[in-house]
Formats: sequence, C-alpha cells, structure tokens
Amino acid sequence: MKTKSALLAVGPNPAWQKAIVFDHLSLGEVNRAVSSKAISSSKGINFARAARRWGGEGEVFQFTGGATGEAIKRMLDKEGIPHHSIDTACHTRVC
Repeated sequence: MKTKSALLAVGPNPAWQKAIVFDHLSLGEVNRAVSSKAISSSKGINFARAARRWGGEGEVFQFTGGATGEAIKRMLDKEGIPHHSIDTACHTRVC
C-alpha cells in the first residue's frame, strides 16, 4: 500500500503570474500577444503542485493580500491545494 507524506511548503512571497504567448517575436518592433494566462505561482506553490503530482500531500503557508491574493487563494482552492494564507494590507505582487 502506497502512503502519502504531508509536506508543508513555506512560500512567503507568492505572485499572480501572467504569461503571454506570441506567434512570433520581432526584436525592435511592436509585438502583439495572441493569448495570455494568469496563474498563482511561487516556489512554495509550485513545490506543493509537484508534491501532489508525485503522490504526496503538499500544502502551502503564505502571505496574501488584496484582489491578487484572493485570486491566488481561489486558484489553489480550485486545484485542491490546501493553503494557510495570512492576509496582509498590501496586494500580492503580479509578475
């Protein structure tokens, strides 16, 4: 029988990560994105994702604030990643 290990990742600096996709890139020119995606991200969050993929139970302890912090918590809830989020007065950073 396979057992799961509980892992707590302390990720004090999460981010709301935005990625954009281009069909092509022309240096020195205006480039237009064809799509974009925003996800919760940090070393702690990504560690918890990887631990869950490998059969462990990854959780995250983090500091979050504002609308971006709420978006991070909603995404973690949707992914089923347990988190202990301490609310702060400042908005969580966007990268």
